[in-house]
Amino acid sequence: MAKISTRELFDEYFESLGKTESYIKKIRSQVDRQEVYEYEKKIGKQFIDMDADELFDMMLTFNGNRNLKNAEYSVTYSSWTQISSRYRDIFNFYIDHYEIIKNPFYDKRMKGTEVYKRLAKNKEPFTIEKMEEIIGNLK
Repeated sequence: MAKISTRELFDEYFESLGKTESYIKKIRSQVDRQEVYEYEKKIGKQFIDMDADELFDMMLTFNGNRNLKNAEYSVTYSSWTQISSRYRDIFNFYIDHYEIIKNPFYDKRMKGTEVYKRLAKNKEPFTIEKMEEIIGNLK
């Protein structure tokens, strides 16, 4: 069980960075999201207590572009890289300040081609037929 709440952890982590308020606001919005708290309630665990699979599933709930309601990917690979890097740092902050736990963002399933494969799983490939369909819908 986490020693502090997720909100408190995020507050302390971002305060420790010693950066400008505008910088903090920009990067915090990538990781301190409503989806995190909703997912915590859904699975009954705090962020810091989640394993690699739970964190991956949580991040799949992130909608990077709210204008694309039916987007194939809820989070892009480049967004995944930025967000997971920040979460890795937040876990390391918790480890340094509260207790030693395993950081799930060092799990091989949370890096590189493994993430790419998991993000693409069950997604329809973009084909020439799909492109023609899209062009046809523009008419």
